[in-house]
Amino acid sequence: MKFIIELQKKSWKIFKKNKVTIYFNGYLNSESLEANIYEIFKNAFFVQKLKSIFRKLDGHFSIIIFSNQKVIFSVDCARTIPLIYYIKKNKVIIADNLEGIKRNTKEFLTIDKIQSKCLAMTGYTFGKGSLYKEIKSLNYGEFCYIDKFKCTEISYYNWKPFIKKYNSYEAEKKKLKDINHIIIEKLISSLNKKTAVIPLSAGLDSRLILSGLKTKKYKDIISFSYGRLRNREVKTAKSLAEYLNIPWYYIQYNNLLQKKTLSSKSYIKYKSYADTATSVHFPQDFLAIQTLKQKKLIPDKSVIINGQTGDFISGNHLFNNSKSLSIKKIFDFYYNKHFKLWKNLQDSNKNTIFKIFKDRVEKNLNLSTSKNLQEVFQKVEFEDRQSKYVINGQRLYEYFGYEWRLPLWDIMYMNFWEKVDIDFKYDQKLYKETLVEQNWANVWKNIPINPRSQFSYQLELIRFFFKIIFFPVGKNKWHKFEKKYLEYFMSLLCGYANWSYLKIIRDNRGFSSPLSWHVEEYLNNKKINW
Repeated sequence: MKFIIELQKKSWKIFKKNKVTIYFNGYLNSESLEANIYEIFKNAFFVQKLKSIFRKLDGHFSIIIFSNQKVIFSVDCARTIPLIYYIKKNKVIIADNLEGIKRNTKEFLTIDKIQSKCLAMTGYTFGKGSLYKEIKSLNYGEFCYIDKFKCTEISYYNWKPFIKKYNSYEAEKKKLKDINHIIIEKLISSLNKKTAVIPLSAGLDSRLILSGLKTKKYKDIISFSYGRLRNREVKTAKSLAEYLNIPWYYIQYNNLLQKKTLSSKSYIKYKSYADTATSVHFPQDFLAIQTLKQKKLIPDKSVIINGQTGDFISGNHLFNNSKSLSIKKIFDFYYNKHFKLWKNLQDSNKNTIFKIFKDRVEKNLNLSTSKNLQEVFQKVEFEDRQSKYVINGQRLYEYFGYEWRLPLWDIMYMNFWEKVDIDFKYDQKLYKETLVEQNWANVWKNIPINPRSQFSYQLELIRFFFKIIFFPVGKNKWHKFEKKYLEYFMSLLCGYANWSYLKIIRDNRGFSSPLSWHVEEYLNNKKINW
């Protein structure tokens, strides 16, 4: 058996002892990396011991343990640093991106047609598969042991938000307040006095991180926001930064600048860097991070800390407080929300996806024991959209040479929200009330959260004119018209800029957002007939 370990990320650390080599990428909170590596050396290839070690590691990481004819490789509880692998003809390739596998095999990769349809409709693959039948991806909280042609995947952590330990609302609120303090303290410990850089929005999550750092008196903080002029993120973020007296930078987007950026050689390299054949790259803040680096607005050793993904984990994606909904009704909502990038595909593939989805839910998630069916679907979203596409945004920071942190994917947060009663999570009730009551740095009651977006005065007049015309025919037709003919100029991040306006308005396949076009380009570049 020939083993090839192909790692492109410069942040991998390598440790060797006797005939064992350990590769580590990521960070640990308030823990000694060397002490944990010693424990791994001591227990290398003892599966039960490693399950316990991986489960206790407090941070975000990937680990590879290699010795002669056997290897164990693992990702953390949220799959923040993905690993993919290929096994064929006495060859094992372990890589942190697709190019690492392609570079080491001349074998033809077989396209998985179902997965390509899923990715075309969502931006990510479904379940544990990739776009290619020969390539597998580790799931969150999992490691793989390959020894003498035998490959075993082992789960050491399983997030089950539908299994509860019931507490009163006030008890949960008190516990959440305590945990909020702890995760910020852990974050500060892991920063080791480096500059904390916060992408600041108008919402809850980045405000939580920023106000937490200020409350704990962390001094070295920079914030930034980006997008078109007059968007709500910019106005609110500026108010927050001024009130807290921290440096804030605004990177203005427009269609011409974004088009130039998205066709650059650097952006093309980034797309390859971020590609694991399980999701499209994260396009939205490339221009912002590139500008910060080129203008040297943040130090080279900065740590970028975003708010992913407080909205999801705290219940913002739950949609109905009725506990009597059938799996079909919940699937319909889930499908319409997440499988919508192209309307023509959504209409023609629904029955096929439902059969696959139903089988996955019933067999793998132990549906018979779950009281909250919506949270079973929440688990599926975590396994697919969150751990593949959303978290993949961290690749952008790595590409430009920055460290990152994800405090709202801290294991304490995951364990807490896993147990919270679903009634406390609808509309993020518990999360919102707790943050406002804590009122860290006094920025939760006096500065609006998610105010209405504004556009240029000219665009506001045009929208008003057409809304009057469409008033007699109803909101649905107005929204379809607005999306097709006006959103090109309204998109706050100029997401359509890489494509001509005529191409957008002439398309009749029913695009949902700029991500629809990024996905089409991604699949077309791979010559996949999606």
